[in-house]
Amino acid sequence: MLRSSKTYIYIFCIFSAIGFLGLISFNLLIDSHHLFRIIVIDGINKRKYQVVDESVSYTVKALDLRQGNYDALILGTSRAHQGIDPLNPVFDGKSAYNAAFEGATIYDIRDALKFSIKHQSLRTVVLGLDMGSFKVGKFNGEKSTTKSKFVKINSNYDIYLRHFDRLISYYGTINSIKTIAKNINNHQPEVMKTDRGFRQRNLISANARHMFRKQLNESLFATNLHKNSDSFSIDSLNAFRDIIIACRQNNIELYVFISPTHARHLEKFKALGKFSDFEQWKRKIVTILEEEKTSLASNTVTLWDFSGYNHFTTENIPPEKSPRQMQWYFEASHYKKELGDKVLFEMMANKPLKRSNDVSSDSRFGILLDINTIEPHLAYIREQGSRYREQNPHELTEIQQAIRDHLQN
Repeated sequence: MLRSSKTYIYIFCIFSAIGFLGLISFNLLIDSHHLFRIIVIDGINKRKYQVVDESVSYTVKALDLRQGNYDALILGTSRAHQGIDPLNPVFDGKSAYNAAFEGATIYDIRDALKFSIKHQSLRTVVLGLDMGSFKVGKFNGEKSTTKSKFVKINSNYDIYLRHFDRLISYYGTINSIKTIAKNINNHQPEVMKTDRGFRQRNLISANARHMFRKQLNESLFATNLHKNSDSFSIDSLNAFRDIIIACRQNNIELYVFISPTHARHLEKFKALGKFSDFEQWKRKIVTILEEEKTSLASNTVTLWDFSGYNHFTTENIPPEKSPRQMQWYFEASHYKKELGDKVLFEMMANKPLKRSNDVSSDSRFGILLDINTIEPHLAYIREQGSRYREQNPHELTEIQQAIRDHLQN
């Protein structure tokens, strides 16, 4: 009887081990998050639908930057992630990768650049700047921090150590099954990461007015409206300076641009009393570039401002329940690839540089900033902002009502 029990235990252990190893092998080969990269089977696991998961996006991009072969890099926050296409024709002759991240801080961006320089032979960097990535207390409330979320991958062992749980978990197995099913059915998702790191959004059925309202409420929810905090810090500005220095030391051409958020985003700044911070942040960025000029080779760094009130950023938002899609924006914070293409063309298509004293509406999209042009440009934006508010009082009313509602909660 005792011998029979031992036999049963032995058989149970063997089958358990086989099942355990089978589960690991299944999840390892399907690789729903594109972490292990053992094999690619067309129609089974070629398209990685789960890569858009923010919990692995930093790791996936670190792997791409370690294993790929790129000489042009796109950096920034979710705006650049979804708006700047590495396959744009301005990158012809180059191999470009979009290394921008959702919710990236300037420290994440700096570390991603330094990691890329270590593993790639970069010639060009396009950096989309947003004041939010310089914000004090980005990680832990109101306390300033220089911590980075960027994952430095030094070996394949790092991947297995960090993500082994995905090979044995229920969550990982379900995602593997979903990956197979979606590949077999050639599923077309609304959000998909391309091979070059670009976050491709196809929100065909989205209601634009609803998207704008939802983004406004989410951004207010993430903001402490009852307490004033600094919009940027000396540490975060120094991290930006580090980026300029790293590019200079490695002979990398750097194109810096301030993102073309919709006018409603600026009106939120104004309603929250942050518009003057936004202007001061631009002045600080210009000052840093001016201070570094003496060490820079000619035309290796340029700073462009695509924010403000112009033909694109003041695009009319469709009324409630309208099926019409916007041409340039998903919502106030995120512009579409079509507008990102125009940003790249303005900066990199070797056109004559436009200065801030140009007066036509088209020429106001993309202004080259320096110590001489910054103040006239800011004054022009203030003037155009007043005109926008006069012509769009309903947009202001909605923003102000949302702020009041959040203050009451």
